[in-house]
Amino acid sequence: MGTFFKFSVILLVSLLGFAGIYLLKITLNKVIPAGSDMLFTLRTMSQVLLHSSMWLALVCYGLVIVMYLFLLQSDQVSKIFSITVGINVVITALGAKIFLDETVDATRAAGIALVVIGIFLINGVE
Repeated sequence: MGTFFKFSVILLVSLLGFAGIYLLKITLNKVIPAGSDMLFTLRTMSQVLLHSSMWLALVCYGLVIVMYLFLLQSDQVSKIFSITVGINVVITALGAKIFLDETVDATRAAGIALVVIGIFLINGVE
């Protein structure tokens, strides 16, 4: 599998993973009020599980697992896992900033930059 194709699949895995996280977050925000206690949260799980966006999140995660298994066949586990997790961190941080209005302070930005450097270093090691 070529490097460009491999990174394209990893990027798609990361985007679908973020879509799943985003859908879970908005589902929980709709069904469970902020500050709810654990007992209330457990009692409302049936409503969460019946929500359509929860099922879309599960579809995203199902696709992620299938594509991840495909990736694991293509290269060393330590390399694929490290690169995929790194790209997931970057995509999740950027997606949370864009779609959930979360802050990216200087410390987080530096961490993201170090993760990107790490991805390049891991990919360069053969």
